[in-house]
Order: sequence, then structure tokens, then C-alpha cells
Amino acid sequence: MSLRLSVTLILLAGALSAPIAFRSSAGSEDAKITGRELLTLAQSSRGVSYTFDHATARALEATELERPPKSADGEALEAALRAAGFQVEPVGQEPGKLFRVRATGS
Repeated sequence: MSLRLSVTLILLAGALSAPIAFRSSAGSEDAKITGRELLTLAQSSRGVSYTFDHATARALEATELERPPKSADGEALEAALRAAGFQVEPVGQEPGKLFRVRATGS
């Protein structure tokens, strides 16, 4: 095997393994998500819609929460939002289909 081919293979192997090493070292950062991301998970899990104003949108983006386990249901996700200081209340004609989210104090 030529030296040029050996060097190319070594560089290729290093380039391919770098993202894997980065992900494993960044595990602690992945343990946090924003309130907005948590709300999206709740929406997907429960099959309901959430609405909020601009001030609450900013508060959701600024709030960092522990990433819930994949097994968490929509109720648990909503409870985490409430614990973080958000109100979640039903609105509309069809009960359980639309919820308003408000940052406490807004």
C-alpha cells in the first residue's frame, strides 16, 4: 500500500469518527432543551394545539429545562412546563384540543 493511500485512509477515518466523538462529549449539553422544544414535544405527544403571545414565546425560548425521557407522556411534559413557571389552560369550543400557554406574570 502506498504512503499516499495510507495517509488518505487515516485522514478519512479521522474525519468520519470526529462527529461521533463530538456527540459523545456533548452529552451534557443535550440534556437541556428550551421550553419551546418541550412544548413541541407535548404537542406531538398529546395531539393538541398550543397558542401563546410574543412575550411567552420569548420566555419559552429563554427557559432551559432538563430533557424529559422518551417515555414521558404529554401530561408529564405539560407538568414540566408548569413547574418552569408557565400556565397551561384550555381554550376554545372543543375541550382538550386547544390550550393557551402563558408565562407567569404575563
